Amino acid sequence: MNNKIRIFLCSFLNESNMIFYDEFIHSIKAKNYFPIRSVPYQSYHITLVFIGNILENYLEPILNVLKKFEGFKPFQIKLGIPRVMFSKNDSRLVYADISEGKSRIQKLQRKIVTELKSNGIIIPNNATKSTHITLGRFKKRTDKLTGRSVEQFINKMDISNFYRNDVVPSVELIKSKLTNKGPIYTNLYSVQL
Repeated sequence: MNNKIRIFLCSFLNESNMIFYDEFIHSIKAKNYFPIRSVPYQSYHITLVFIGNILENYLEPILNVLKKFEGFKPFQIKLGIPRVMFSKNDSRLVYADISEGKSRIQKLQRKIVTELKSNGIIIPNNATKSTHITLGRFKKRTDKLTGRSVEQFINKMDISNFYRNDVVPSVELIKSKLTNKGPIYTNLYSVQL
């Protein structure tokens, strides 16, 4: 068991929100031909902690940490209006922000990171950098003007539909295999809060 795997911890959105966002991204792609790759169906999630590439033998200590969060208590969140994230020169992704409950998510993130570090798990400094739900990724080298056009398209929509309730009921340990067609996620372990 000395193979490296890419992993992260997350909480998945409920089914109705996954369907809503999947239809939203596909409507943007269909009507405007924007160069966006949608997230694989049923994988819309909030990344709690990105751990990155680890040796498989580190899975056991991570599982032991996750077990400590059983009974942490699920909590409500509200999802906000989709936005576009930019890098220095390009449009990167379309995402939904967390409009309510972000501080609860960040508290959970800090507790998980503290436990992982105290158990010798090395994680990147930006492991909890941005709390959001990725809805779609722009193809490489998509200019900022295209991203601004997507923003304008979103701003013309009825934004009241985008304020969506959800709950953080669990923490999932996900293996992520990157491919040319997008990531392939495998759920390795789940802890109910």
